[in-house]
Amino acid sequence: MSQVWMNLPLTPTNDLVKDEASGTWTSVGDDPQLYVDLEANGQGGLQGWVHIELELEFIENARRPQLFWDDGSGFSESKTCLMPLPVGGRSSLFLFFHYPLRALRVDPTNCEAKFRLGALKLRRTSRVAAAASAARPYVRRAIKNPGLYWRFGRDVAELWRLKGSHSVRLAVQELISTQSGAQMRQYVGTQLAFARQGIGRSKSEGRSGGGAVSFGHGRMKSAGKSERMHIGIGLVEHFGDIVACEPVVRHLRKQYPDAEISWVVRDIFRELIDNHPEIDNTIAVDCLTDWIKWRSHGAFDKIVDLHVNGRICQSCRIPLNKTEGDLTITGDTHFVHGNLLQAMTKGAGLEVPDDAPRIYIPEVARTTVDGLGLPERYVVFHTKSNADEKDWNFANWKRLALEVIEMGYDVVEIGLSPNIHDVPKGYHNFCGRTTLLEAAEIIRRAALFVGVESGPGHFANAVGTRSVILIGQLQRFKTYNPYSGDFGKEKNIIFARNSDGPAAALGYEPVRDAVVKGLGEGAAAPVASVSVVDPVKPTASQDVDPRLIAFYLPQYHPIPENDHAWGKGFTEWRNVGKSGAFYEGQYQPRLPGELGYYDLRLPEVMEHQAELAKAHGIHGFCYYYYWFNGRRLLNKPLDQMLRSRKPDMPFCFCWANENWTRRWDGMSKEIIVPQNHCPEDDLAFIRNLFPAFEDPRYIRVDGKPLLIVYRTDLFPDPAMTAELWRNEARKAGFGDLYLLRCESNDPFTTPDSIGFDASYEVPTFILPDELKLDDLGPLKVSPDFVGRIFDYRKIVDYYCNRPPVPYKRYRDPMLAWDNTPRHGNRATIYHNVTPELYERWMRDCYEDARRKFVGEERLVFVNAWNEWAEGSYLEPDLKFGRAYLEATARAVGHPLGR
Repeated sequence: MSQVWMNLPLTPTNDLVKDEASGTWTSVGDDPQLYVDLEANGQGGLQGWVHIELELEFIENARRPQLFWDDGSGFSESKTCLMPLPVGGRSSLFLFFHYPLRALRVDPTNCEAKFRLGALKLRRTSRVAAAASAARPYVRRAIKNPGLYWRFGRDVAELWRLKGSHSVRLAVQELISTQSGAQMRQYVGTQLAFARQGIGRSKSEGRSGGGAVSFGHGRMKSAGKSERMHIGIGLVEHFGDIVACEPVVRHLRKQYPDAEISWVVRDIFRELIDNHPEIDNTIAVDCLTDWIKWRSHGAFDKIVDLHVNGRICQSCRIPLNKTEGDLTITGDTHFVHGNLLQAMTKGAGLEVPDDAPRIYIPEVARTTVDGLGLPERYVVFHTKSNADEKDWNFANWKRLALEVIEMGYDVVEIGLSPNIHDVPKGYHNFCGRTTLLEAAEIIRRAALFVGVESGPGHFANAVGTRSVILIGQLQRFKTYNPYSGDFGKEKNIIFARNSDGPAAALGYEPVRDAVVKGLGEGAAAPVASVSVVDPVKPTASQDVDPRLIAFYLPQYHPIPENDHAWGKGFTEWRNVGKSGAFYEGQYQPRLPGELGYYDLRLPEVMEHQAELAKAHGIHGFCYYYYWFNGRRLLNKPLDQMLRSRKPDMPFCFCWANENWTRRWDGMSKEIIVPQNHCPEDDLAFIRNLFPAFEDPRYIRVDGKPLLIVYRTDLFPDPAMTAELWRNEARKAGFGDLYLLRCESNDPFTTPDSIGFDASYEVPTFILPDELKLDDLGPLKVSPDFVGRIFDYRKIVDYYCNRPPVPYKRYRDPMLAWDNTPRHGNRATIYHNVTPELYERWMRDCYEDARRKFVGEERLVFVNAWNEWAEGSYLEPDLKFGRAYLEATARAVGHPLGR
């Protein structure tokens, strides 16, 4: 039953200005927002069906307002929907919320507009009331045109009969969200035509994301299909090929962020597609011929046909004759062009990066596997493919299973049917007992995967499980590697290869030796048990250049919190510009060069920054991320970057997880926004990052999203937090995380002791007194100055000669440091800073990363890209121009302008 309305006041951002005389609001910026904190208004905890009504009347440039909600994991683009155009000064819709609401945000317009604004009204309601409200306007239309709606109702009934209630629910969703009766009938008619031909059904829920499904006068963001480009991907089988080609989806989403993406696949493989967050529709078909029909329907604006040319439908014996892409790529030539991903994308006319595939394992699959009674330590065997020349002798498999069991591991066999028999305790037959994704989860938990070159090997590549793959000559291909990502680089995998014949002819010893090696390396002692992280000799595939990542402060735009603490319109440019010197030769104020006093609300600023950085050898930015118990600050530039997919610059996040204070020190005095850590907030925080982790630009280490935490010492139990985050990442399909801690306020905690992978040094926190400037006399320091002045020459010598540590520590060369704009006469200052000294430090760190690490673990951080109020920035200024950028390029061997 519906309850009474709750009237909630809305707080506007600076992009909205009110004319008190007329009571009208005017949008003066590109992102006006209205915010209401339900918990602060005593209305937190709303859940289930909710009726939302916004009192809004446009005077000019009417738009459909967009609603965002925070249900405990912050605002994001996945939790939003468009509200209907206001009628009679009101915009109303019904939403179902799975989790308790904490806050709402309304974006009334995306352009200059004038409007009158009242309150935001909420009330709990029922499913019946929501359905009745949604049906009301269509009942009126049916009364006015009974013949048309009688035919429409007959079509819906036939669609139900042919394809079941699922298709009708999608049709009803389109019906509810459409403003045109003609569009409604066209949609149902099209779906019915496809259904009559037996060609598949759509994936449920589209891209609506978590938390709510729209059912009312407003239209979901995912529902507006008619105006979006529709991309159809065709690869109906086999499941190894489908997994291998998963990066295609992320590539297309990056190129066409607003497109509707559908994947046409055989029904038995659709679970691989249904859980992919970037795919809007799964269209299930019976065979390749159905895909050929879909191609001819004209249902897609762009077709991506990943099949090799000339492939023949195994059911209908009809060949696929492609007209686009590289037509020379056939079943007889595909491995000439590289791995499966490379060959199939080239055949489709695409250029897709050679990324590792990802697989998205839902909670239901993990829960099912939890109940299977798997042993604690086990090796997965997959013994049978669809080609006899790939399949090893079954007697050898049994012999290998016995040896693995003797080594202290159980053996779990997966596949359609078992091929290992009469094995004593320690063997477990799960053949034919699991779904595809449950099998993937079993592989993910294994100590080692051992199998023939077939679909489950691609699962192992996607989930990051160390593997031994039996491989040999196949048809005309004497040597081939079907995998992309790590396996394609022969990392985390050992090939038991027969170069002179098929895999079926492999001897026993090469396979046994590969398994022993795989288990031995997989069970290697953790880094913490080694006295020193010794230099590693990389293989050719691991000998890559270190990646240089610059810390980036997304601060240079006004926010209400800073307005309240410092005055309206405040950014740190105000402090930078008014700063002064306390001794002769101090470089203050520091004045920006070619980028000027920029505003990060302008997208072109971040694009210009990225161009400068890449032109001087910087791989990516590490953006500071400000999250306070579900409340995000300084998030507008980051949200803009994620939404627009620009700039095309790799990035990661560092959670600046301390208090937001007026003293700039994160301590407990003069707090603007407090930080209170608890397990519930840790969980909400990591879930909030998942959309960013899915971004193809997000920086990974061996396939794991890189996440940095500034103050691990503030967590009540950092090891528990790390484990919670890793488990949640695995559940979400990311495999694992690569966690770094900052050696800041707690420099003596080792990362392995709290469940982190590594740490990075912060030279501003470890500055012994002997690094201070010896003689302050020539500087004529003001008597008012009570801060510290260090000699940059000593700092460089100190950090280039630090002893090794028994864990992974990443280097972080510093530029200048002078935080006078923030701390005045209490500042910490580096004196004698020059581009040449910085270049020496950077080169030492860069070469050190090359010596100590291999592959994607070769990282170097630099502090910072744009910390102007601390005097630490790579951006050009009026005194040095691009000198520090050019020193960076020289240090890392990057030709300028490359």
